Amino acid sequence: MISAALAAAESLPALRRDGPPFRQSPSVRRQFRSARKERRAWGVVLVVLAAVAAFAGPTLALGIIFGVVSLIFLIALVRNFTISFAASRSMMAGRGCRPPVARRTVSVLVACHNEDRVIDDLLGHLSALDYPSHLLQIIMVDDGSADATLERLRQWQVGWPALTVLARGADATGGKSGALNDALRHATGDIVVVFDADHRPDRYCLRYLTAVFDDDDVAAAQGRCVVYNADASLISELVALDYLGGFVVNERGRTAYAGAPSYGGSNCAIRRDVLTAMGGWNVMSVTEDTDITMRIYLAGARIAYEPRAVDYEQAVSGLWAYIKQRHRWALGHQQVFRDYVFDLVRSRTIRGVQKAELLFYLAIYHLPVICTVGLVLMGVAALLGVASPTSTAVLVGLWPLLVWGPLIPVGIALVAARAPSRRFLMAPLLLLLVILGVGIVTTAWARGLFGRRYSWAKTVRAEQLEAERAQLSGEQVVLPDRPLQRAQGERVAPPARRRSPMTELVPGFRILALTAIAITIGSAAYVVCEFWVRRIETSAVSEILRAVAHTRIEADGDRLWLYDRRGELFLLVTDIGCSIAPVMLGALLICLVLRPLAPTWSLILGAASSICLAFGANVVRIGGLALIADFAGFDAMRLAHDTIASAFVIVAVMMSFVVLVAIPARAARIEIDA
Repeated sequence: MISAALAAAESLPALRRDGPPFRQSPSVRRQFRSARKERRAWGVVLVVLAAVAAFAGPTLALGIIFGVVSLIFLIALVRNFTISFAASRSMMAGRGCRPPVARRTVSVLVACHNEDRVIDDLLGHLSALDYPSHLLQIIMVDDGSADATLERLRQWQVGWPALTVLARGADATGGKSGALNDALRHATGDIVVVFDADHRPDRYCLRYLTAVFDDDDVAAAQGRCVVYNADASLISELVALDYLGGFVVNERGRTAYAGAPSYGGSNCAIRRDVLTAMGGWNVMSVTEDTDITMRIYLAGARIAYEPRAVDYEQAVSGLWAYIKQRHRWALGHQQVFRDYVFDLVRSRTIRGVQKAELLFYLAIYHLPVICTVGLVLMGVAALLGVASPTSTAVLVGLWPLLVWGPLIPVGIALVAARAPSRRFLMAPLLLLLVILGVGIVTTAWARGLFGRRYSWAKTVRAEQLEAERAQLSGEQVVLPDRPLQRAQGERVAPPARRRSPMTELVPGFRILALTAIAITIGSAAYVVCEFWVRRIETSAVSEILRAVAHTRIEADGDRLWLYDRRGELFLLVTDIGCSIAPVMLGALLICLVLRPLAPTWSLILGAASSICLAFGANVVRIGGLALIADFAGFDAMRLAHDTIASAFVIVAVMMSFVVLVAIPARAARIEIDA
């Protein structure tokens, strides 16, 4: 009867692609060779810099280092704007949320290792999936668990014909990849879907994931993951924000402008014949998802991102667990970079914008290392008294934009989600994770080049609350009092738009062209108006301080001279980094990104409020320094300037960003699940 039902299912169209055969996993020898090549490359770079410093002077060497670091920051900033702009336009496409018809046979694979805290909840959600039972196969692999995971799986298996339970011995190797490869040998579905044990798939998740394979050039698909335990701790809340920006903006934007989403490690689907042709998952990689991503693209196939296939997962809630998890991600991603970067550069099936995006994606865990090494060398040179390059003023002048850069995707996603105010206020704290991440990534890089081989480290799950767990009573599934997670979709009210001639261009180049035009116009306006903005700002600050603090102040162009009671000059304000001009430029660009999501009046109000906040903070900062110098002396003022005032400026810039995105969120034309 089951075979007859399977015969009635629609056959999956053969994959259509124009490229080389799918690659097998790299060998251990090749991985060691790639690490040796990178060590040699770093050695050559350091020797060249030392030669430049010896023969042309250390200032030139510093200029080269600073130029590379600045270029990386600026490329990352432009990429963030491009992805965000593409994502915001894509969100307003207004696709329907009615679940598609289930037509494909599916094998769901789950690798389990010491998962008794969460396994009941996962199985409860899998049992509630809205997918025909005759098309669904579920394979759970117990990977040598020392707790009650296997016992719980056996209990669920009773009376559930679609559920297959496999048990690996204590001597089994390969970690998650090895367990999934064992499950793959028993899979019968045309599509293989992977979930982690701590996940809660939405009931329609499989319908959306499998529907994308109606396109015969799609080899794999990735759904959207949402953190469900954001309230567990500060770390989990920040991880939830990171996921929100990563899936709502980054994955969608990369799909829209470059056709280059990634295949993730969970809530992901792949054709079984493609996976078999690859030899399964790479047991030598601790980021098997990134490895598969590159092998698919190098073979000329396509990965699709389906944001309506929603899955809820548990984020790490402790700092040490976060560090261990991100260390593993960085180490694995860096190894994939070494394995495939030269193949990607030489590839003839990947071209243009897609190749540029995939190169940046591959190098995303190497770029912080380059910046760290560069900044360390510049710091050592400063201690030795070597003069800094004169071009530093350019980067200093744009520092508010560089600080905003990592937060732009998160801010756009918060607007699209109409998130509560707390989420907006928490967003700037992501910079702490960015700073921590630089150390994690650099440590992982050093270990990958010089250390011992990394073995799989499992993320420890948090205990589920009793009221939130699905349970098994006899052969009956007892669901929690609250309903199972169900995605609300994306409610969109797109405005009427006229068709633009730009829509005739290739999507990737069109988005890049629009972003380049916006940044060029904004930068030109910044260069032309920055001096006059500073003059107006200086005059306004001087008038306010004369009226409020009764301090002797003289405004000379874009300079501000402050004197103490004895008429002695104690502060000359000329620092471009303290001007509101970069904030104005950032507000302009972000408003252009948000234009498809929110009405114009809300964007104008948000930008004006952001600029006013930055200006008010500048007045408070300079006025506070003037009062300190007047009553406590020059030395106290200088100490406050280097500590409290600098921190105050950073906080003010971050709050300006919060105001800029929080106001349009209240009038957003779209609302997605957050």
